Formats: sequence, structure tokens, C-alpha cells
Amino acid sequence: MDKLLKAIKKITYKHMLAVAFLFAIMYTGAVAFLPTIYNVGEYIKTTSPGIVAVRDMADNEYRNMLSFNNSNSLTDKGIYIDFNGLMARAMGQRFMNERIKLDNGHLTQIARKQDVSLAATQLTKLCNAQKENGRAFLFVVAPFQVPKYEDIMPAGYEDFVNDNADDLLELLRANEVPFIDLREEMKNEGISYSEAFFVTDHHWTPEMGFWAYAKIIDYLKREGVAPETSERFSDISEYDIEIKNDLFLGSSGKRTGRYFAGADDFSIISPKDSNWGNGITFSLPGTDFSVQGSFGDILFNRNRLNAEPNYFNANPYGLYGFGDAAEKHYSNSNAPADFNILTIGDSFALATFPYLSLNAGVMDHFDMRYYKNDFSEYYNDTLPDAIIILVTAHGVVSENTTYEFLP
Repeated sequence: MDKLLKAIKKITYKHMLAVAFLFAIMYTGAVAFLPTIYNVGEYIKTTSPGIVAVRDMADNEYRNMLSFNNSNSLTDKGIYIDFNGLMARAMGQRFMNERIKLDNGHLTQIARKQDVSLAATQLTKLCNAQKENGRAFLFVVAPFQVPKYEDIMPAGYEDFVNDNADDLLELLRANEVPFIDLREEMKNEGISYSEAFFVTDHHWTPEMGFWAYAKIIDYLKREGVAPETSERFSDISEYDIEIKNDLFLGSSGKRTGRYFAGADDFSIISPKDSNWGNGITFSLPGTDFSVQGSFGDILFNRNRLNAEPNYFNANPYGLYGFGDAAEKHYSNSNAPADFNILTIGDSFALATFPYLSLNAGVMDHFDMRYYKNDFSEYYNDTLPDAIIILVTAHGVVSENTTYEFLP
């Protein structure tokens, strides 16, 4: 009896959680597997298809069990991800499925040290082309979830996202390429990374995307590129902010489930004046998609929103700017100034650049991760009045954002 009592005293809550986890896996696996056995059995009984058809049926049932799109929640892969994330959180894990939980509770991924020289060369080349043609150029670095001036990385992990961005900006400064470092702007204004980013997604919040847009407008005014821009267009008080609570499970959250770090609120920022931008037309070149109307009509792809949260299937962030696309075109017959802008950016630009269409007569947008046309041909034919490039610090030197603009 004494040995038994001593053994019981050695049991910790982690041991109990591990046992509970094993029982839960056995239970949920049985619940998901029994319908599969039943369906295969029914198929054999009614059609006698032979062993090959039985194998195909079993394969199909297994695919359904792993599919996010299956309507049967008992066979939804999200159940397993949620449960795994719950157990990882209960056990105090900081790493799960290639994602790290920072000290502020946000999920992120590690960036390795990279060579930024090619990115600097290409950006400098395009900037110099703009200068030779008497046009404006601006490079904007968006922050990533890992702060530059605050250590919130768990012990044992090292990240180089800010080192890479700093190396690139140092080369751009030496080559006299104009840039805005939004990490420094955040520091100067006392904006915390906890409020600037989603918890479960690597993107910044729509509020931060709008804040970046206002910074870009300030630069364009200061440089005389857009002197006639209305101050109302970049004043957040002129916009309504609709908040959808617990709506969004971001790309990191889809890897770790709803219970590892929670779910995010999602904001929709639209003009209070519904008549703004009534002359705007938005289209996706190379497709038949085109829409014309007010700014509120053309900014948001409301098909991205569901009446109820759809955590593992939906991506509300793609509501802004109609999501990722190789090329977008905006024209605004009521713009305060008749100039054309080319914007280039990664997915961080979705919550920033569409607002610029209120200010410019014509605006083209390229996402170089998907753009496959001849950029130099476009540039020589168009010669935009301003080129604005925005990428996150995490993507400044990735294969998809080391842009080879001009030969």
C-alpha cells in the first residue's frame, strides 16, 4: 500500500493530461473510423463491387476524413487540430506545427539570415529609372510580428527578420533610395506589436494597414507628388470601423487550432460617406472581373465573410482589395489629382494600397509573387508618376519578393 501511495504522489498534472490526451485520441479516432467502416460495408452489401472498388471507397472515405470542406464535423480535420492545440496549451508548449508562441501570446515563424544584395540592386535600379524620368519612388518596410526593440522570443530561438530588413535598408540608404521604415515609426509613436498584429495570423491588423496608408500619403504630399490629395481620405475619423468578434483564425491558427492561442477579432474600415469614390472602377486584368461603384463597393470582397465563423476554411483578411492577385487596376474619374501610381507589394499591402485609389486617377497594383508578364515592357509603356513598394520585413529577400524589375 505504501508503494502505491508513493507512486500516486509522483503523478503530476502533466501525466494526467497525457493520459487524457491518449483516451481522447482513441475516442475521436473511433468516432471518425466507425462511419468509414459502416459506409464501406454498405457499399459492399449493395453493389458487390470487388476488391478494387472497396479500396477506392476506403480511400475516398479517408480523404473525406481529412478534408476541411467535409460537412460532417466528426470527420473534420479541424477537430484534431483544435484538440492537439488545446493539449499543447495545457502542457505549456511554446512550439507547435512550425509556429512559435511569443511572450505576448502571438504566433509567429522564424526567419533565417539571408543575403539582401540582390534585392537592394533591383530596388536601386528601378528607383534610378524613376529618377531619370523625373518620377517618384518609395520603398516601405512593414514590420513583422517579431519586434526590433523588444525581446519577446522564447529562450532557445533566434530570429533574423529585423537583421535582414536592417541590412537591406542600409544598402538602400547608401544608394539614396527613398524609404519609410514603419518599424521606426511604430517606435516613435509608441505602437505596440501586440495591438498591431493579429494573434493567430502573420499579417498586421486593418487598422495598421490604414495607418501605413496615411504615412504614405504624408510622404507623397511632402514630396509634392500628390499635393491635391484630400486630408479627409487619410483621416481615420472619417471612417466607420466595424468589428467582428472572434471571427478570424489566421494562417498560424489554422496550424495550431482555436485553443492554442485563441481566435482574432476582425475589423472592416469603410468611409462614413458612402458616396466617396463613386467614379472608381476596379478590375482584374486578364479576367472578366470588373466592378464599378463607391469606394465601399470596390474595396471589399464581402464574399470572404460568413454569417458564422468558418475558422478553417475562410480567410477574412482577403476581404481587402479582393485578396491576392497578380495584377489589379483601379481608375477614379473623381480623384482630386490626375496622376497614376504603380503599387507593388505582398499580402501586407492588401489592407493599405486600396485606399490609395481614392487619391489617384489611375492605379495599377502588382504582386510579384504571381506577376509573370514582362515588367520592363509595362514600365516603359506606362512610366508611372509614382512607384510605391511595400513588403513586410519577413519577405524583403524571399525568392518571391526579390524583384527582378528591369534587365
